[in-house]
Amino acid sequence: MSVVRRKFANHVRCRYGYKESCAITASTGMAAQNVQGVTIHSLLRFFSMEEEDTGEQVPVLFVALRYCKSCSTFIPTNLQDAAGSVCEHCAPNGRCKVINCVSDETRFTNVADKATEWIFSKENSGFVGIAHNASGYDAQFILKSLISRNKASPAVIMAGTKIVSLKYKGVKLIDSLKYLTMSLAAVGKAFRIPTEKGDFPVKFIKRENFDYVGDIPEDKFSNLEHKSTAARQKLTDFLKEERAQNLILRKMGKLLSPLDCTPLL
Repeated sequence: MSVVRRKFANHVRCRYGYKESCAITASTGMAAQNVQGVTIHSLLRFFSMEEEDTGEQVPVLFVALRYCKSCSTFIPTNLQDAAGSVCEHCAPNGRCKVINCVSDETRFTNVADKATEWIFSKENSGFVGIAHNASGYDAQFILKSLISRNKASPAVIMAGTKIVSLKYKGVKLIDSLKYLTMSLAAVGKAFRIPTEKGDFPVKFIKRENFDYVGDIPEDKFSNLEHKSTAARQKLTDFLKEERAQNLILRKMGKLLSPLDCTPLL
């Protein structure tokens, strides 16, 4: 089974007992901090859906994974491993932070606000956060959340509507796309990262589908129009093969995973 196939297969559960877990879609980033001589990084990632009435992107999931030189050789590829991972140097209380509004227990959580609160908390002071396409994606959510708080005064550098840099409470966010001018999937290939960025039917991420369990959604939900001809053909062929194996999409609350973080390590 190819890496791409394994990654998407993580989204689904075979009717014959095949089980794995994986991720949705996202922008990925990392942050660095130096604490007592140990350089600490944190991979940051937002997932979002589009509100039908406004067309606005609304975060539904945020994942952060800490790592340093001591634990960087183990980067979890699923949430279960990440949740149980600790590091005595950088994360004695756990390396993984997850905020979502998809699971039953957190259905009414404001992911953008909760993630912003965590990013700029005291435990993260000194971080330099780097998110791929942060200027047009992650940082937009964060800035909007900060502005909604009357007392927040972030230092922001703009280029039109794009956020070039954002500083607040000792944390600085910048866009890695300004330095690596390629897609996240291309970054992985350029640096020969063995784990490829996965695909998910992103247009299927809607509130009414949070509890969906059933057949893999139609191709029209996979945002194919924004892919190259070769990538589009590869994905449609793959989806056809997966449907032939009677795989089903699992409940979205079970799909939380930091898999797409690895290309920026």
